[in-house]
Amino acid sequence: MFFIAIIPLISLVVGAILMSILKEIELRKKIYLLLSSGNLIINSILLIINSVFPNQEIFFNILISHNQYFFMEFIFLFQFVFSIFNKYELKDFQNAYLFDAISLIIFLSLIGIVISINFLAFLSYFFLAIMLIGIIFYFGEFKKEFSLLKKYFIVCFLSLVCLLTASIFFYLEAGTMQFYNLGGLSLSYTNTIIISILIILGIGIPCGIFPFSIYHLKNYFQETSFSHLLIYMLFNFISIFGIIQLLSIFNVARSFNIIIMMFLSSLGLVTAIYHIILEIFTSQDGYTYSLKKVMGYTFICDFNLILLLLSNIYLLSTPILTNLLHSLIFFYVSLMLIKLLVFSTFIQIANHSYEDNVRTLGNFWLKYKIYGIIMFLSGLILIFPLSLIYLNSLFLHYELIVLEINSLVALITTLTIVLLVIYLLILLLCISHFFIQVYLSKRSSYLKKETSYNIPVLFIYLITVILIGFIIVYAVIYYINPYFFYNLFFI
Repeated sequence: MFFIAIIPLISLVVGAILMSILKEIELRKKIYLLLSSGNLIINSILLIINSVFPNQEIFFNILISHNQYFFMEFIFLFQFVFSIFNKYELKDFQNAYLFDAISLIIFLSLIGIVISINFLAFLSYFFLAIMLIGIIFYFGEFKKEFSLLKKYFIVCFLSLVCLLTASIFFYLEAGTMQFYNLGGLSLSYTNTIIISILIILGIGIPCGIFPFSIYHLKNYFQETSFSHLLIYMLFNFISIFGIIQLLSIFNVARSFNIIIMMFLSSLGLVTAIYHIILEIFTSQDGYTYSLKKVMGYTFICDFNLILLLLSNIYLLSTPILTNLLHSLIFFYVSLMLIKLLVFSTFIQIANHSYEDNVRTLGNFWLKYKIYGIIMFLSGLILIFPLSLIYLNSLFLHYELIVLEINSLVALITTLTIVLLVIYLLILLLCISHFFIQVYLSKRSSYLKKETSYNIPVLFIYLITVILIGFIIVYAVIYYINPYFFYNLFFI
């Protein structure tokens, strides 16, 4: 069964080799699309089988179980959408075949993060992913200066130092690099705090945690393509999985750890929200109404928001903690699906123009109504049922929080909920602003590409049906199985 489970992983390796050999662009893009579709279908079948007949297999430092299949499903879903963007956004350019090969290695490294049960293996896959995400930035139709990502690579180095130090402390304390099935292992109070903080910083710094926040990613979001941005979105999502999984090994619910997490994540969230508002409403000091920068900043908000909510939940008693963590993970998984749905509507923008200034884009409603309708539908789903479901779960437990916990925790919880509502409103503002400017506005002054593809409308229908189908299925599971999402992030 194990060797059947790794068929999609083998296909990524074989695909990367094929991409690096094939020079004919149309054949390469078709193979890429078929590969991503096949991986998604195969993993879906394996996920269903493992859900009906639960099975857990370990091979060296690799763990394959239901949880791993679940997150691999997300990775292959993103890969499928990426393959469509890759086919229709990026025209042929020098070394395009290397770009395709490296992108497959990135997806493979993200799967490595998910299935690793060894600290050193996890670190290696994580570092490989962030480095390759930076490297493929320079692949495209326009030449980019190395200095654009100087800050990004410095941050990657700092991340590596933090995670390496954490792994050394963990090995010295536990006597092993494996973090699976540690049994009754008990780490010292001091080392638990040090390792936890180093993990938070090591994984969080590339994903936009304070104090770096958006500053090392501004140029990446501005000068990158939608295809690159999609990979970064997936990386942030998998990083949240990694940070919760690793912190679950330790007793993270220490007051000092929680204070650090809340402080860094809240400031990171506020900073990103501030820059989203500036990007949408101003054009001074480098703010360019950039659609890609706004979307990139929302990914940073997502990471910081989940860390903030997570740290707040760890302040609460066990019954409340379990229920709210279940709701939080459902909320985050569904939010990623909605954002992927919104993102898929940008394919026609990427196909027709190199620009992403929402003030110059416009009049897309005339030819591409279905894309506008899907973007509008995404906003509605964000309001109801997703936001209302999660906020309702918070308010259902709020009275218990006030009664059981001291007033300081109740105040912190209230402020956290306020920040959550503000971010949801900002996200809704972004979607509605994009919808009005791109689809309803009659003004358009964007520079069109010399050649554009006739994208089959079947793709957007297929993506919409798949993503909304996932959201519906997860909503049903959320109400039927109260521990499904809670168990996802724990070994």
